[in-house]
Amino acid sequence: MQDELKRLETKMKFALDTRDAVDSEIRRLSEAVEKGEAGPELEERVKAAKEMLKLLEKERDAMDELIKRANTILDKLRSMTLLRRFSAFFGGFLIFIGSMVVTSGAFVLFMGIIRGIVPPEFETFLGIISMALGALLVLSGFIHQVP
Repeated sequence: MQDELKRLETKMKFALDTRDAVDSEIRRLSEAVEKGEAGPELEERVKAAKEMLKLLEKERDAMDELIKRANTILDKLRSMTLLRRFSAFFGGFLIFIGSMVVTSGAFVLFMGIIRGIVPPEFETFLGIISMALGALLVLSGFIHQVP
């Protein structure tokens, strides 16, 4: 992206130099007209001014293209920023859900909250799986939080 910005700066400087050259050529042409010059010198100045005008139009088109590319880059950066914000929000949600699952798994494993509903072997298995899944959710949430 820095390369693109340097290219844009270089093109802008070149366009400003071209604009200044066109401006000086127009001044010379207007001075020649005011002095009443005629003949081949005036025609030569008019021809040079037309060439400079064509060059300036080409530079304008090139600058329009550069501005479009710069806008595209800015749009990409804005979308990346929005994506990172959403990822951070989602990471916070994962941390919350993971902590709830770890807490539920600890209650199931150590306090036997669902003892009457399921067999004891399944209760231990369910508590361990729940704590492991909660730990993975919390870890995933922290990974989503990191930019």
